[in-house]
Amino acid sequence: MILLQRLHSEVRILEYLEGSHQSLPEWVAELQKRRYVWGTDYLPHDGGQTRGQTGKTDAQVVRSFGRSVEVMPRSDIEVGIRAARGMFPRVYMDEVKCARLVDCLKRYRRSVPVSTGEPASPVHDEYSHGADAFRGLGMIVDKIRNAGDRAPLEVLPSFTTFDASMGALG
Repeated sequence: MILLQRLHSEVRILEYLEGSHQSLPEWVAELQKRRYVWGTDYLPHDGGQTRGQTGKTDAQVVRSFGRSVEVMPRSDIEVGIRAARGMFPRVYMDEVKCARLVDCLKRYRRSVPVSTGEPASPVHDEYSHGADAFRGLGMIVDKIRNAGDRAPLEVLPSFTTFDASMGALG
């Protein structure tokens, strides 16, 4: 989960959260602990699929907690990778709270079949989830608007720009 703020064209990634086996109510509770003014929660394309356990979509469950939700459309991986690469020059990350995301981006890679020696599709491993979240952000980042009456958070000294050469992202 990428928590961010847009300021003009800048993309300020405040935190990256990752976990497994947490329920949606647990994730919402985790978000509520933070002092941010919330905008829209963007869920991946499968957030619009009905779950057999609940009979509801993830979007419906998250909305039931009073959150604004939008489900991102399914998109081509290569288009998303290009969008993420294009976003790098505008990205600032908190070095501490986003260390895992930086690690995921550095380690995101493609498989290279021995038979062809040519890069193929991205590898699905423990790093791909963070990179996939960043790729999804690249697809919708220009839709994000800051709303509310609070001033934007200042860029703290622990923020750094993310250099695209730090990670493969494709």
